[in-house]
Amino acid sequence: MKYFRMLVLLGVISSLTACQKEEYETEIPESGISLLLPAEGDMLDLNKEEISSYTFSWDKICEGGNTLIISDSPVLKDLPPLQTVAIEVGDKASYDMTVMEADACFAGLGIGGGKTGTLYWTVKPTDKLSVAATEIRSFTTKRIQTELVTPEDQTAITLNVDTPDEEIFFSWKVDEDPEGTEYQLCFGLDGQMAQGKVVTDAGDTGECSLTHQQLQDILEQLPFKPYVQNNIYWNVIKKADGSMVSRSSHIIKMEGMLIFTDVRGDEKITYRVTKIKYSYGEEFIWLAENLRATKYPDGSDISFSSYERWNAPTDVSEGHQRAYGYYYSVNIGNKVVPEGWKLPSREDYFNLVSEAKACVNGGADVIKHPIFWNWNSGATEYANAWGLGLVPNGYVQWAGADGKPVNYNGAAGDNNCYLLAGDLQNKVLLISDWGCSQGEVYEVEAWGGAPVRLIYVGK
Repeated sequence: MKYFRMLVLLGVISSLTACQKEEYETEIPESGISLLLPAEGDMLDLNKEEISSYTFSWDKICEGGNTLIISDSPVLKDLPPLQTVAIEVGDKASYDMTVMEADACFAGLGIGGGKTGTLYWTVKPTDKLSVAATEIRSFTTKRIQTELVTPEDQTAITLNVDTPDEEIFFSWKVDEDPEGTEYQLCFGLDGQMAQGKVVTDAGDTGECSLTHQQLQDILEQLPFKPYVQNNIYWNVIKKADGSMVSRSSHIIKMEGMLIFTDVRGDEKITYRVTKIKYSYGEEFIWLAENLRATKYPDGSDISFSSYERWNAPTDVSEGHQRAYGYYYSVNIGNKVVPEGWKLPSREDYFNLVSEAKACVNGGADVIKHPIFWNWNSGATEYANAWGLGLVPNGYVQWAGADGKPVNYNGAAGDNNCYLLAGDLQNKVLLISDWGCSQGEVYEVEAWGGAPVRLIYVGK
């Protein structure tokens, strides 16, 4: 096995000021694979009609198979903003990539339609991807000339729930098509729409607009990952024969609206969500409203008569009632949680309040609802800066016919935000003004229930 030596500089941060650097010497094994084609610096022009595919080849078949790695970075690491494509090729010493496959692959690596860019490639053993590449080569490529105009390829778009009627303009070339040709916009998760597609009529002029809400509705029909940026491919189809206007699709780097559509049988409720990045770098997706579901995730009813839930109090405004949501029994808390979410634990809430208290701008005000929190002198400029919107909703102390919400939005201006926690039994969690000032949360014994918030954990 070959080895190369690499100096690693580890930064040790002192408790006072600067970093002191120490040098360590470590040995990292090489893959032992040498590259053959394409040669260093070769040009792969995807517009050459006489070429239908390009061959990547190397000199060794590894036990367990080989993986071809292509990246926009010479270090071949998949770290933002760097991007990497890994293709398992099995027990082969070459891989033929069709022009259309190459175009889609290089689009995903950030090269715009019809544009030229430099990429890097290597091959490693599939079961030992952590070994160092023996050789890394670069090549230049020109993607297929596009017939699409706007949005430009690789455009980043974030859909905004607050401006659902804002429009995004689409246009494409129609010079060679007969007058009156009708088109459809086509969206998918790959350039050839092989993983499924969504189409919508686009008229006959070579341009049309879609609102943020319309694009959100399209996204929800695709298996995209919520709350992160996705590469959404778009193209235009001629309605008469289904052919694509452009051989090459454009990518929109799109983030969907920060919403969660909760479907439970015939009940469908859409909630806001919020992204909160903690001081140590981890990002959490919180439901930004109290749960209002009347059904379990399987579509069956959450019963009033069996004291599984209670209504919000009626002596507050409709706005308050909506913000409070329903009060769910301590006995069913985890049962009301939909797939992909969890009921936060006491530690989750403690970490939230601790992070908020430490916030330089606004402290714990950043998690309090700007309207329904009881502000002694009016909401501060930092109220709800994190978009979580906690409200002083109270809790239900006793189960049974006598159970009703207490300690909510009291005349004395109390702020008592009670919530179910996934790891508490016969208790509910309390977030109060005093607790926020101390960076602490509390537990209150309860045989009834409290409102629910959720944290996204993925599917």
